[in-house]
Amino acid sequence: MAVAGRKSPSRPKRKPALAVSRVEAMFLMVVAAVVGVAATALALAEIRALLTGPVTLDLPLRNVVTPRIDGVIEEVRGARYSSVEVDFESVPATEGLLLAVSAGLQALIVVAVCVMVWVLCRRVVADRTFTRGAEGAIGVVGILVAVAGTLAQALGSAGKDRLVGYSGLFPGADDRTVFFLEFNPTPVVIGLVMTLFATLVHRGRRLQDDVVGLV
Repeated sequence: MAVAGRKSPSRPKRKPALAVSRVEAMFLMVVAAVVGVAATALALAEIRALLTGPVTLDLPLRNVVTPRIDGVIEEVRGARYSSVEVDFESVPATEGLLLAVSAGLQALIVVAVCVMVWVLCRRVVADRTFTRGAEGAIGVVGILVAVAGTLAQALGSAGKDRLVGYSGLFPGADDRTVFFLEFNPTPVVIGLVMTLFATLVHRGRRLQDDVVGLV
């Protein structure tokens, strides 16, 4: 007589512990929303001032009279000015547009990052972390940060450099265009790191799917 074997009771599956709790995720969602709204409001105010005036800008200086260093301590070998703060009643259309687009791109980066944080935290609250949407959002925002950050710096530097000659404050700077690029590699580095993280999330999701398929 065959005796049917008894099946061992199946163990309940444990959900992986989240590095961020739901309460923390909800708090980050609120912070991201507030920062995004504030960045948008500040950017709109700055763009309006650049297009209609008045506005105060920091302009780069080149080939200007250096400060006197007579009578200072002997360790000082030289001194020079690198920027000047100028109050404009209005900014020319071309220069104002360059600076306005630069300000808009910088605000776009902040808003995009805030939206990404909000979406990812929303997925944590809904217990859906490793999804195609998560890795896609991180990758797209990473590329946006790198490209828009670099373009914003180029447009901002071009606009300010043109204003140096337009202002007439610096002899020898009129009727000539010398491009002065202030480049900060931080947006590119952040964009590359975010893209790499998106790749890791993609591989983590595939590994998670493979493990679920084997169980």
